[in-house]
Amino acid sequence: MAACTAAALAIDIETCEVCWETCNVADPYGIDPDGYVLVGRVPFVRSSESDGWVNLYWLPEDKARALHARIHRGEVTPVDDCPF
Repeated sequence: MAACTAAALAIDIETCEVCWETCNVADPYGIDPDGYVLVGRVPFVRSSESDGWVNLYWLPEDKARALHARIHRGEVTPVDDCPF
């Protein structure tokens, strides 16, 4: 989880890529196979500064708000190569 936190801090919101995947909202990385299951649409982000995809909910609040603003302005086109 420390890697996710570090990657989330490194994300550049102005240049990041976004994808949405249907997965377990309670465990989007599939770490706990015996845990609670709630399937839904989960947003993931990445940028060249991060080391892979990060669940949007790992972003600091200011970055999450900035990304939501970009999405609502129509500035984000989801990519098709989301690995989840």
